Amino acid sequence: MVVCPGEQDRRSGKRAIHQFTSQVVGNVPVTSSVRRLDLLLPPSASFEILPGQFFMIRTGMTLWPLLRRPFSILSSDPPGHGKKRRVSILFRVVGQGTRLMAEWQRGQSVDMIGPLGRGYTLPESSGTVLMLAGGLGIASLFGLAESILLKQGAPLVWVCIGGKTGEEILMKSELEEMGAEVEVTTEDGSMGMHGLLTQWLERLDTQMRMAALTKSPGLAVYACGPFEMLARVAAITRMLPLPCQVSLEARMACGVGACLGCAVKTRQRGYQMVCKAGPVFDAREIDWEATCRLF
Repeated sequence: MVVCPGEQDRRSGKRAIHQFTSQVVGNVPVTSSVRRLDLLLPPSASFEILPGQFFMIRTGMTLWPLLRRPFSILSSDPPGHGKKRRVSILFRVVGQGTRLMAEWQRGQSVDMIGPLGRGYTLPESSGTVLMLAGGLGIASLFGLAESILLKQGAPLVWVCIGGKTGEEILMKSELEEMGAEVEVTTEDGSMGMHGLLTQWLERLDTQMRMAALTKSPGLAVYACGPFEMLARVAAITRMLPLPCQVSLEARMACGVGACLGCAVKTRQRGYQMVCKAGPVFDAREIDWEATCRLF
């Protein structure tokens, strides 16, 4: 395992970036276009992995595809002393890189960098947690729900998953088995509420429940999904008002803030890189109007 030059240890307050080789122990279809990849990290990978962080993965063994691909960390085992541990990701097969990944067999070696980025800040109190996942956005939120529900005296974790069709609703049964309360919206009405996830937020009965929830101390909102969805969620939570953290999905070539390809506009700090300053931001921090023009 290689620790990238220029990064320091915990004493300096800076985050180390690790490059290492993992091994495929599972690669199974979840839907017709989405697969779950399970990887075994080497014993030397004793670093902490926070919910909301991501890995940059080399998908080909040649120079093409040249660039690594970013993938949210679905779940991970806690670090163990000298023991191998498992991490999992979800990926949609959309291009050459992910088509290569879909062919990986058990025992395949995988070149990875991470964990990268800033993850979610866990709620400090035992109040209700509301999560809004658009499509594959559940890959980022699943580990957060798992972390909160595993805590002793876990609060109510209320997850709403939205998709175009029922096939796009991922990890519903796994979340329910962990103890989360799960609701679903689909654009074609094939599962759950007919409509958009943001319309679920705006529904009258939801608003009534939200009004009750806003009176509960420590209510926290988390969201991940398409940019337009997050912009609307940010507007609704700002109006209520509720604290909201969002994980932004952006194209990125390096994952460490060098290529400047994933910039978003913030209200106070100017342009920030999603890979380095995020992918998780306070929803109030993003200049949504200016950033929408960038995507």
